[in-house]
Amino acid sequence: MGQVEQALKTWQQSEAIYTQLEDKNGITRSRINQAQALQILGFYRRASALLIQLNQTLKSEPDSITKAVELRSLGDALQLVGNLEQSREALQSSLSIAQRLQSPQDASAAMVSLGNLARSQKDSKSAIAFYQQAAAVAPLPPQKWRLKSINSVCW
Repeated sequence: MGQVEQALKTWQQSEAIYTQLEDKNGITRSRINQAQALQILGFYRRASALLIQLNQTLKSEPDSITKAVELRSLGDALQLVGNLEQSREALQSSLSIAQRLQSPQDASAAMVSLGNLARSQKDSKSAIAFYQQAAAVAPLPPQKWRLKSINSVCW
């Protein structure tokens, strides 16, 4: 709602609360949101440093659907701050975990994020391949997924 500085303060407060509660998932989500707010405010280095630290923390966590989702969010955020190689690494890890845990919804979402990353690098061939793979494993019927995707993907 245009109040990015207030949002940043709120996410910092929520991280402190989640830390007291020892809620690792809450801490992770708060940090990702803080990084996004920092990026909007133009603090790209601070956002990047926070995301890199978060990436190291997530590496030591056991595989879970939550970890796959957090890595995907991290990969998307890293892309926004220009850390494309680390973004790819986080997104590939998210995809691998989703596939190992047999979660087609999360695998498909990771493939869409990988497609978006490829598209941002002007690699249309790879982007299309990821989008096609995502459609093939998506839990929604392909017809409905394609309609949603076409409306949300801008070339």
